[in-house]
Amino acid sequence: MAELDIVDEEDKVIGKADFEEIHKKGLRHRSVQIFVFDKPNLENLLIAQRSSKQETSKLKLHPSAGGHVKLGQSYLRSAQEELKEELFYEYRELPTGVTLVEIARYKNDSRPTNKENTCLFFSIYSGPFSIDEAEIKRIYWENINNTWENMRRNQDDYTFTFLNAMKEFRRFRGLLK
Repeated sequence: MAELDIVDEEDKVIGKADFEEIHKKGLRHRSVQIFVFDKPNLENLLIAQRSSKQETSKLKLHPSAGGHVKLGQSYLRSAQEELKEELFYEYRELPTGVTLVEIARYKNDSRPTNKENTCLFFSIYSGPFSIDEAEIKRIYWENINNTWENMRRNQDDYTFTFLNAMKEFRRFRGLLK
């Protein structure tokens, strides 16, 4: 498994460890989440359903893409890599026009053994996509307001990571209005 930076509350690197050790001991590390929208109005969000092959949160709904920041990697580089791995699996590179905009950094402590400093990005791209079926069972577009309502009614259908990312996105969206 990949090595990750261990970080403190202020996101300063204080060590390194492999994925298993970090999660076994509940060490703080970095992650990225990406929301992909089909248009600049940020209304239709691409939602991913995790694969049944995932170790945690099998078949739960999740942000468009996301994952851990590898040792020495920047948040931006990690987000680009996660997009490529999960949504553009059969592509050699990210398609032209796929750009990422950072919108929030926050604590994403989703479980006692999963303490993350997370960077949330968004991108505007309507497809086509090529998913990695080991990571994602399916993807689909949903209106962001419907997603929020569904989360409130059926919280157990979503990963904690998605719930936390959506709260941060709603704060960001509120600043735009």
